Amino acid sequence: MYRLLGKTLLGIGYILVAIPYVNIIGVILVAIGWYTLGKDRDRGLWKATGLLGIIAFILIIVAIAVGASIIFAAMGNPQAIAHALAASAGAIIALIIAAIFLVIFGILQLVCLWQFANEYGSTLVKVAVILYILTIIIALAAIPAAMAMGPGVMLVIFGAGILGFIAGILAGIGILTAKEQAPTPPTTQAPPPPPPPQ
Repeated sequence: MYRLLGKTLLGIGYILVAIPYVNIIGVILVAIGWYTLGKDRDRGLWKATGLLGIIAFILIIVAIAVGASIIFAAMGNPQAIAHALAASAGAIIALIIAAIFLVIFGILQLVCLWQFANEYGSTLVKVAVILYILTIIIALAAIPAAMAMGPGVMLVIFGAGILGFIAGILAGIGILTAKEQAPTPPTTQAPPPPPPPQ
């Protein structure tokens, strides 16, 4: 049951991650899916990856809620705004920690996806991992051009977005359609030949 639930959450999550405006829901489903599937398959890395994503999401929600409540409470009182900004420093630190967790979560996902592809024999998931890596490389290469406002930046960003979209769809379909690998039958040795007659 947990295995089917984990695979379903993962597959739907990766498809949603590829779609704008609902990708935050996809990230939550992916994190829960890795934890659930890792718990069922006794995979420590899968569980740790899911747990990291869940903690990062909780930190983001708590930090935004606390920071917003402090600032809204101080609105209308100019003297209280300085105190509110100082008090919201904890929320900012939580956001920074969450961002670090999300980066690690993203890197670990690639490893988990590759392990999943090997365990389930899914070519689609392997292709998705390669496309995700290409997307990251293109996005990092576009940073200097974006800072310099060089020509073609939007085209590069659009290309990376298309690659990421395709990777998410392939990963989702690959996970949802992955079949359990049949266990290899144990090798049995032939019985020794009977001794020659005396």
